[in-house]
Amino acid sequence: MGAFEIIAGYYKEPGATLKELKPFTGQTYTVRATNSSVALENAWAESWSGSVLRVHSPRMHDNTQGIRWRVAKTNVQMLMPFNAKETLYPTDTLTVEGTSAAEAKILTAYLLAHYDNIEGSNANLRSWAEVQPQNNQYMGVEVTVKTGAEGAWGKPVAINGSMDLFKRPYRYAVLGYVLDTEVGAIAMSGIEPGQLRHGGPGSILPDVTSEWFIRLSAESGQPAIPVFDSQNAGAVNIECAGSEVEVERHVTFLCAQLSG
Repeated sequence: MGAFEIIAGYYKEPGATLKELKPFTGQTYTVRATNSSVALENAWAESWSGSVLRVHSPRMHDNTQGIRWRVAKTNVQMLMPFNAKETLYPTDTLTVEGTSAAEAKILTAYLLAHYDNIEGSNANLRSWAEVQPQNNQYMGVEVTVKTGAEGAWGKPVAINGSMDLFKRPYRYAVLGYVLDTEVGAIAMSGIEPGQLRHGGPGSILPDVTSEWFIRLSAESGQPAIPVFDSQNAGAVNIECAGSEVEVERHVTFLCAQLSG
């Protein structure tokens, strides 16, 4: 079954010279073993002073620069054009590097990979063409989450942990989300969203995030909209990550109640 995964990495005070980022706790820059296709769908970073970010490996265009971007200061947005996915290779190890001149600040960077089939994920993802005809009513549910310690995702919080207004026994599709304060990344995981962290950038721009999963599905050509049974809402986990340690963020998930 197909699945998306955000792989987060960090470096504290990398300075003006490129430094190799360290994966977050429990994550790795080695592409997971699979017999199916894998692609880098997008990348972004949270930088406090403007940065350079680059990803390379012997299997990419070259093992010197690979894909290199300039990252604007406090501008958590996608760095790759949609539909410009980069083929990745199972068990290949990526080198992720970055710069940041801000003193006493942590640079965090995020890679969004897609696996056509990955054992054990069981992600319940749908396309917009599947979801749209079943849209019954829209609703927004706010979740309060915190970033984790340095180099770690924050503690998972259930999507109904702050307010539980999901109606039983309906199913819900998560179309996107909005924030009022920037953070590095927002991710979901669990029995139905899949065991890998599926999500996107923590931008404060609604046109980036409010239809994130719809747009990701359309542009990647893959089912990307998480769907879950309201009775399983307590098992849909929300996490966030960022360059600030243990700060609180309020995320509103935009959901559609499905008729079917």
